[in-house]
Amino acid sequence: SPYSALIPLLFNDKPQLEFGLVQHKGGPCGILAAVQASVIKHLVENCGGNLSPSNAERQTVLVKVLAAILWQAANYAGGCKSAIVCSDSGRAKFHSSILYRNDGITEKIQVTRCQSLGATESCIKEFLPQFQNSMGKGCILFLYSVVLSRGISTVKVDMDEPGSVLMANHGYCSQELVNLMTMGYAAQNVFNNVIDLDGKILKGAREARDIGFLTLYEYYKVFEVGSYLKNPTSGVWVICSESHYSVLFSKNGCCNPHETTNLYYYDSLGNQDSLYKLSVYPDSGVQSNDDDPPLELCIRTRWKNAKVDWNGAEPLL
Repeated sequence: SPYSALIPLLFNDKPQLEFGLVQHKGGPCGILAAVQASVIKHLVENCGGNLSPSNAERQTVLVKVLAAILWQAANYAGGCKSAIVCSDSGRAKFHSSILYRNDGITEKIQVTRCQSLGATESCIKEFLPQFQNSMGKGCILFLYSVVLSRGISTVKVDMDEPGSVLMANHGYCSQELVNLMTMGYAAQNVFNNVIDLDGKILKGAREARDIGFLTLYEYYKVFEVGSYLKNPTSGVWVICSESHYSVLFSKNGCCNPHETTNLYYYDSLGNQDSLYKLSVYPDSGVQSNDDDPPLELCIRTRWKNAKVDWNGAEPLL
């Protein structure tokens, strides 16, 4: 149901967390994490690393980020070439039938086709109040926009399995949706390139990426994240831990996995009062075990045997 994605794209107003999006209930944290990662990337690369932008500045960044995600999906191989921005027309465009039951959202969708990145930004700016309306719809409008920008048939081709979904039970985002948001195509996997498994082609990341990905599932050896996503050019990673997505980042780009570094952690659902700063000392001989904080286990999938110092904060368990 689209109601599981009724979450607006609103910013945090706590001091030092003005860059962060907020989520007040469970659901499509993968959408928010993907957008959040792009917001942080933009602030670090284009705004001098200022993570306390003014309201006007952060709204401008959000417009640019949302437009860039749509434009990437539209123009990656097989996409529609023009971005689609979905908005709420306020009235039903069609009615329930045997094949479709009105949900109060989908039948009111209005689509605007944009032929350039600039036009996409202008359109997003026009409809930004709808994306940020406190009554919700922001995430679902953006989800519809990115899927239509990629093209429904192309999204299906991107996936490995015909029955794959973008939204799973309880409104959770699938890996395909997170990859669509961050990479521009709905690959099911996070390894490099493709794997031929007895004639079945499994698709992963096709080249080095701006936004990376780390997951607790790698610690449990469920699967392995490839170098394309472990080493993003921006030094920003979407984190998947226990069915929840959040963001980890460096302020200095993609840091060497064998060098000491400071990382910062933000969770839109975490109700944080401050940004977590973690000092990471790789190759320290630390062996992971199941009782360690999940975020540390994720970190050690890239920074091997790292000691992680939470700098006085209580570790997240």
